[in-house]
Amino acid sequence: MEPSKNAGGYEIGEYYTFEFNPTADADRYEKEEPSDNICLLNMKVMIKTTPSLYRSINELCWLDISNCESLTCLPAELFNLNSLRRLYLGGCLKLEELPEIEETMENLTVLILDKTAIKELPSSLHHLVRLEELSLQMCTRLETIPSSIGSLSKLFKLDLTYCESLETFPSSIFNLKLTKLDLHGCTMLSTFPEILEPSESFAHVNLTKTAIKDLPSSLEFLVGLQTLRLRLCSNLVSLPNGIVNLNRLSLLDFSDCCRLTGIPNNIGHLSSLTELSPQESSIVNLPESMTHLSSLKSLDLSDCKRLE
Repeated sequence: MEPSKNAGGYEIGEYYTFEFNPTADADRYEKEEPSDNICLLNMKVMIKTTPSLYRSINELCWLDISNCESLTCLPAELFNLNSLRRLYLGGCLKLEELPEIEETMENLTVLILDKTAIKELPSSLHHLVRLEELSLQMCTRLETIPSSIGSLSKLFKLDLTYCESLETFPSSIFNLKLTKLDLHGCTMLSTFPEILEPSESFAHVNLTKTAIKDLPSSLEFLVGLQTLRLRLCSNLVSLPNGIVNLNRLSLLDFSDCCRLTGIPNNIGHLSSLTELSPQESSIVNLPESMTHLSSLKSLDLSDCKRLE
């Protein structure tokens, strides 16, 4: 069906989308009494606070406030919209915090906070019981992640790349069913938490360009791990011996780790390893057990200047 123009929005069947007009006076929208059947509200404009327009919309399922560079705060009522499924706040450069989530939200599945000034997430994050995707890419002021994130049983996509102020994250994150943990570019991240129990779901961990100094021996609890990227971890000094128990590991990249001088002696136990990338590291020698890496197809030793 072709959408038809309808009172500031587009009609699609029995629902319509409403576009907040950047050329109109925002006060006008404060007085609007929109139809209950608005399902998408687009407010991609330069506003400092969200108007009360959405508060009386019972069926609102998609709210896009992205790139509102002057937006500084959100009303707590925003998280009372029971039908809301997607909330886009990416690019709200002055948004420093989210309000506490006072009640369970049964339908919100996507929350995008990329490039905001968020410093922390509310501990009440666990009320987002259906959340599937949480994106915090380039939240350069984000310092902490609440342990309550571990209770988001539906979450399968989490983006924390380039969160340059993040120093650590809670071990509860390993309670999730994520297949990928990407912390690439978290340049202040120096601590990797202990993993308290085995996890099958985590297949890919990317710690490229972080400040990680070492990894816990409990890394071997990530029994489903297939790729581990540690490139440009200039503070990394060692790899845990337990890494050799990761039977599904196919890629291990610690290139440009200038302080890393050794590889675990029993690395030959990694029967699934196909790619090993220690180039431009400070490794001094190669363990004899490497001859047992029967699946190895790629070994890059270029610029390993200390290798004997």
